[in-house]
Amino acid sequence: MAAAIFARKGVTNTTVRDIATEAGMLSGSLYHHFASKDEMLDEIIRNALDADIALDEALARSSELEPRAAVRELLHRGMRFAVDHPDVSAIMRDSSKEFAGTATYELIRRRDRAIRLAWTRVLERGVTAGAFRADLDPDLVFLAMISVVISFGRWYRPDGPRTMDQIADTMCDLLLDGLANPV
Repeated sequence: MAAAIFARKGVTNTTVRDIATEAGMLSGSLYHHFASKDEMLDEIIRNALDADIALDEALARSSELEPRAAVRELLHRGMRFAVDHPDVSAIMRDSSKEFAGTATYELIRRRDRAIRLAWTRVLERGVTAGAFRADLDPDLVFLAMISVVISFGRWYRPDGPRTMDQIADTMCDLLLDGLANPV
């Protein structure tokens, strides 16, 4: 519930009182569990991201899944995160500038670096295995892929004409095969 308030009002505009009121409790009761609004936000972000990052890192270390399948898995999971955690996605996408320079911002930067490293390792493995072009810039491709994931959270609607998996498959095809006609 706190994540929804942060997403709706923005981090700066959300108060502990707002969260407590919506929860039907006194703000002092929240301070019994959290020292500050920032601590609440950190907990929300950790709970949402850490398990997903662990999966990305395991995928990057694994050689069992061929690189193209691994990229598909990363994109599907990234989009699934946006569907499963829309409020956290919105906070990270729309409010990160509001808490620049704070411990929460550093937490997100560390999580971003871990995600970037895992995804670029998969791409590098693909280049080494010959599954991807030798001149591929893994960091640039990561930025393109993560941009797809981030923007997806803005416009996707579960009741829309396509499922999340259909959209993820289409995006994977575009990123992996480009716009060329199949031969």
